[in-house]
Amino acid sequence: MKELLTVRAQIKKRKPHFKRYDAGKKKRLSLAWRSVRAKTNKIGRKGYPRAPALGFSSPRAIRGFSKEGLEQVMVYTSSDLESIDAKTQGAIISAGLGAKKRIELLKKAIEKKINVLNIKDPKKYIEEIENKRAEKKKLREEKVTKKSAAQKKSEKKESKLEESTKDEADKKAQGIKQQEKIITQKQ
Repeated sequence: MKELLTVRAQIKKRKPHFKRYDAGKKKRLSLAWRSVRAKTNKIGRKGYPRAPALGFSSPRAIRGFSKEGLEQVMVYTSSDLESIDAKTQGAIISAGLGAKKRIELLKKAIEKKINVLNIKDPKKYIEEIENKRAEKKKLREEKVTKKSAAQKKSEKKESKLEESTKDEADKKAQGIKQQEKIITQKQ
């Protein structure tokens, strides 16, 4: 197994990055390899980019294995983690999972000593995610407190406006009453 892994590493060292024909010239073409269709295409000629061939493939017994020689298993739930054999298999945690579930799965993987292939240092990763979540929570709480403070201010302003309008209305009413008294006294 180790010999095959070293053979694969050597093959990968000399394997070129296969780019799609004319991908560098035309912006709309992606770099991902597409087989050329025309018979007279220049890819087969000397001095042009190499095309993928069987000689660049890794040994069949090792295909789908990680650099460490572990079989790669996708993990979506905790039951997937339980079915993994730590000696022969390695976990790849799905990218579609949220932070909470990912933390939960990583903690279980650390407990069972399962190798997580797509995360270098799971403990450090857990700390980073928890710190980010704590910061996000603080920001959310600050935002809520600011919003509530702004609401209280607006309520105070509204109550002051209502009081001032009541006072003005009372003053107008008193002014009208006084004018009526003056008018009645003159008559």
